[in-house]
Amino acid sequence: MNRTTYACILRACAPALAFRALLRGRSDAMQGAALWERFGFGYALPPSGVAPVWIHAPALAETRAAPPLVHRLLERRWPVILTHTEAAGRREGARLFSPAIESGHLRQAWLPYDTPGACRRFLEEIAPSCGILLERDVWPTMVHEAKARGIPMVLASARMSERSARRGRYAGRVLREAYAGLDRVLARTEQDAARLRRCGARDVAVCGGLGSDMPNPGDPIAAVPRDAAARAGAVDSIVRDISQLLAERRIVPGKVGAVSHSVPALQFLL
Repeated sequence: MNRTTYACILRACAPALAFRALLRGRSDAMQGAALWERFGFGYALPPSGVAPVWIHAPALAETRAAPPLVHRLLERRWPVILTHTEAAGRREGARLFSPAIESGHLRQAWLPYDTPGACRRFLEEIAPSCGILLERDVWPTMVHEAKARGIPMVLASARMSERSARRGRYAGRVLREAYAGLDRVLARTEQDAARLRRCGARDVAVCGGLGSDMPNPGDPIAAVPRDAAARAGAVDSIVRDISQLLAERRIVPGKVGAVSHSVPALQFLL
């Protein structure tokens, strides 16, 4: 599958996905809230109006793993936009980061559906200095649109099971291009790093994991660091790599116009 075919499929599915979110919102109000954000509308920059660091923690597990990294970035006075795809993750993020949210240093939002128009609107309105995807959520259109705008994209605490690697190969060119489009891939283990390289990732390093000590299916339990010191070391490595990447691009998070975006004149609804 190529990216054009993938985009057409997502465009066709987007209304059904929105309807599903509304239905799920009947039992969980959070799931149906701010539905317009899922189409790239209605986002807001932090009150300071500066370019934030964008972190994507899709669900509950990734959100619970995020605090050490988020707090380290906030200590540097870098504003943060934290996106989610699941209501449980957004709810947990609101609980974990309530002081930063109240002070305006952190904002939460839904990640939009992976259609060209929604991704363009998201990146234009948020104008992030960089994007950090946690663990395994890689969206081909979003990576492509970020790359077109010169926004560095990092997959941090990256994990991939053998089963996921096989599925990735079946997806064909669209997913290989997405992994190849990432500027850095910071894997949890050597096993994860090897699989990510096979799926197309280029600049891959092993930095350890941020959260759960659960290994991928089939991996040895000892493959994943199990103590707080190891996780703190992972945070140090991730922040160091991201800082180096931003310095190479001469990007300063929290600075207006941190990245010069090249925005298409036409932005489609989907």
